[in-house]
Amino acid sequence: MFRHEYSDAELLYFAETAFYKQDSYAKWEHAIRIELTGNYSFEDALAVQEIIKDIEPYLSIDIDFVKHQGNLKINFDADTNPYHTRFEMLKQKCPLGYMKPTIKNKQIYNAAIYLHPALIYPKKHEVLRHELLHALGLLGHSNISFKEENLLANIIFKDLQHQQEVRENKTIPLLDKLALYKLYHSKKSGLKKKNYQYLYAKVI
Repeated sequence: MFRHEYSDAELLYFAETAFYKQDSYAKWEHAIRIELTGNYSFEDALAVQEIIKDIEPYLSIDIDFVKHQGNLKINFDADTNPYHTRFEMLKQKCPLGYMKPTIKNKQIYNAAIYLHPALIYPKKHEVLRHELLHALGLLGHSNISFKEENLLANIIFKDLQHQQEVRENKTIPLLDKLALYKLYHSKKSGLKKKNYQYLYAKVI
């Protein structure tokens, strides 16, 4: 069984990303079946399979890649018009990707990911990894800068080469995987954001 002694920075990242409101969080309680739809490439499908293999050991439920009847659908639209129309109607700035979950009683029942049709690799797969983390339960973002590589907060880069290496990394960063592990292996009663508030003064 995986064991890890969490550092203050890792606990702070968990608190920042797992809670989207003060004490609100959500996770899957049943098997996740990822399905791709739309205009996706062989490289897109391979990237998703590699992500599944990468994160599966950190979850407490099964996660598989399926061709039909998925409960986590990743949509690769070929046309930008439908993608842009939704955000024009909502009068929101159009993002590079977004995720829509069905959540009830802190449980995720299904989710859909939409990627901007104009995205190309490596940015396309960076956005894909980002949105998948949201779909798996890391619903928050953080404005805090961390020294460790991550997909949901800011990163303190050593230099331009380091920045390039991070942007082209095909795997899920360890900081994100540790946050997923804590989310899926913690008792529900123990998940309270206020339990981690002291870390803000200690780490920043």
